[in-house]
Amino acid sequence: MDVVIKMRDSIANVAAEILTANSSVFSNLINDLGLKEIEIEDFDPDTVRVFLTLIEGTEIVHIIQRQHFRELHKLSVVFDVKWLTRHCRGWLSDRIENIDYDTTFGICLFILHESLYIQQKWKIEDFTELLIEKREKYDFSHLIYEQLADFDSGIHEKEELDIFLKLCAGTTHFLLRALIERAAKEQALSDNTKYLLENINLALCFEQNRALYHELFDAISSIPNLTNANLKLILKLSTESTKNSFSRQQLVPKTMLCDMLALEEREDTYETLDDALQIVRSGEVLNMFGVLDLLVKVTALHPPEFEEAKTFVDSLEEHFKDKPSRKASKGYVDIMLSAMTSSNHEHKFQGVMLIEMIRDSEKLVSKHDHLCFSYELPVVTDLMKSPVVKFIQYCIRQTPIPTLIGTALSNKIILFFRLKKLGFFDCKESGECGIAVKLVHQKGMYSKLELSTEDADYQASGYRFHNLLSAEKMHFYYKVSGPTSDGIQFTVANQLMGRWSKWWFTNNSYKSFLGDSIKEMCIECKCKGSI
Repeated sequence: MDVVIKMRDSIANVAAEILTANSSVFSNLINDLGLKEIEIEDFDPDTVRVFLTLIEGTEIVHIIQRQHFRELHKLSVVFDVKWLTRHCRGWLSDRIENIDYDTTFGICLFILHESLYIQQKWKIEDFTELLIEKREKYDFSHLIYEQLADFDSGIHEKEELDIFLKLCAGTTHFLLRALIERAAKEQALSDNTKYLLENINLALCFEQNRALYHELFDAISSIPNLTNANLKLILKLSTESTKNSFSRQQLVPKTMLCDMLALEEREDTYETLDDALQIVRSGEVLNMFGVLDLLVKVTALHPPEFEEAKTFVDSLEEHFKDKPSRKASKGYVDIMLSAMTSSNHEHKFQGVMLIEMIRDSEKLVSKHDHLCFSYELPVVTDLMKSPVVKFIQYCIRQTPIPTLIGTALSNKIILFFRLKKLGFFDCKESGECGIAVKLVHQKGMYSKLELSTEDADYQASGYRFHNLLSAEKMHFYYKVSGPTSDGIQFTVANQLMGRWSKWWFTNNSYKSFLGDSIKEMCIECKCKGSI
C-alpha cells in the first residue's frame, strides 16, 4: 500500500512499509491512526523530496548538501528517523573536523550557524564544543566580528554570545572593533552589548589593545539615551578592568609550578577524602588538576561510597566557586577515567564513580581544553627505573633540540615549552610564544620546577613570554602512555611521575601490567594554564 505525502508544491507516493520501517512517527500515523495521506507542508519541498529519497534507499547519504542540511536534519528528528539523524550529525561533525586555515569564510559561517541552531533548539552542545576546539586551526575572530558588528542581524541569545566569546578567547582586537561599531549605532545600551561588556575580559582588552579599549568607552559614553544605572555599570567595568589589569601584571614572575620533594613528603599525610579536602582548603592544591592527582591514591586506599563522594564534590564546588580559572579540563578528567577503568585497583569502580561526578560538574571541569604547553619525550623502558633522574640526564645529554632545551648550569636545567595554541593571543610580534621552566635539583630524584619570566632565561630559546600567564593558574604534570600486554593503548597522568606506577597499579610494577615484551613508552611533559 502506498501513502500519499503532500508537499507545498506536489505530492509523492511512498510505500507504507518503507515509511513505517524507518520512522516510529510514520508507524503511528499509518498503523495506529490509519492515515493514507500525510501533509508535510511546513518544510521546503525540495528538502522533503531528498528526505523521502533517502528513506526509500534510492540514494546514499552523501548527497546531503549545505542548502538542505538544516531542514533535512529537522525532518529526521521530527519523524524520528534515527539513522538519518545520526548521519546528518555525523556529516556536520565531519565538516567541523575538516576546518583549517584554508576553510572559506562562507563554510565556517554555515557551520557556526548550524551548530548554534542545534544547540539552541535541541540543547545539544556537541557541535559548538567541537567548533571551539578548532581554535588552534582557524581564527574565528573575523567571523565573530561579522556576527556582532552587524547590528541588523537581530538579538542574540546569551548562550550564543557565550559561544562567540569562547571562539575569540584571548584575541581581543575584533571583539573591541565589533563593540565599538555596535555602540556607534545604538540609541540606548542594548541588552546584547551590555551582556558582552559584562562578560568580555576587559582587563585583557586593556592590556592588548589600549587604544581600542579607550575608543570603546568613548563610543559607549556617547550613546544618547544612557540610563543612570548603565552609566554606573560602565564606570564600574572601566575601573575594575584597569585595576585588574595592573594587578595581573604583578602576578608571578617566579611562582612555583611543582615541588616534587614537597609532593613526595605530602604522600604520607593523606589517605581519605577528608584528608584530601583538608589539603585543598589549606591552599597547598591550587586547582582541580591537583585535586584529581590526590584522588588517585585516595580511591586506591579508601574507595568512597556514593554519599561520601557526593559530599566531597559539593565541598569542592563550594571551595572553587569563585575561582573559574582553577577548573580542570575535561580531557584531563577523561584520561583519569580511562586509566582508572583499565587499572587493577581492587575497588576501581568507586573511584570511577567519584571522577564521573567531578566530570559532570560545570563548576569543577571546563568542557574545553586550557592553554597547553607540552613536549613529547619518547623513552625506552629501562629509563623508567628512576624517572625524574633519568629525565634530567636525558635533557642534559640531548641538548639542544628544537622544543626542549636543557642547560647544564650547576644544578639547574631550563626546559622551554612552545605554546601550541597561538590563537589564544593577539600577538603581533615575530617569533614563537612559549614558557621557560626552571628545573632545580633538590636531592635524590627530586626537583622543583619554577616558571621563569627572566629575559636571560629566554635568550637561548627565541621564545617570548607573556605576562598574562600566571604559574598559580598552571599545572605541570607528566602523561605516560603505552600499550598493555594485550595491545590496548593506555594513558595515565600525574604531577609526580614516580607515583603513576604505585597508585595506578597496586603491585607497584608497570611490567606486570604492560608485559615484559613492551620496549617503548612515551612520556609527555605538559603544562596547562588559563589566562
